[in-house]
Amino acid sequence: MWYHQSKKDDNEVVDKLTKLAERYPTKGFDEYYLKIRREGLIWNRKRVLRVYREMNLSLRRKHKKRIVKRVQQPLGTPGGLNESWSMNFMSDALQMAES
Repeated sequence: MWYHQSKKDDNEVVDKLTKLAERYPTKGFDEYYLKIRREGLIWNRKRVLRVYREMNLSLRRKHKKRIVKRVQQPLGTPGGLNESWSMNFMSDALQMAES
């Protein structure tokens, strides 16, 4: 049987991705591809992603940390006069004295 022999030469892409991976080790594919495009290199996104995956440069996704749930308690109400004070910031204003 005859099989199709690929004639792709990805050496340029491999070299560029290795340079970017050495310079920015914590960045992912999207940042690398953006930098490649900004340099004016017009490579297909699928091609660059294929080479990126073949080089095993994939980073794990960073998940958001969950916040521990608090126990819900009712708000405390003051028991008598002058136990709590509040300030109304919306009505405070400086007034000029009339002469």
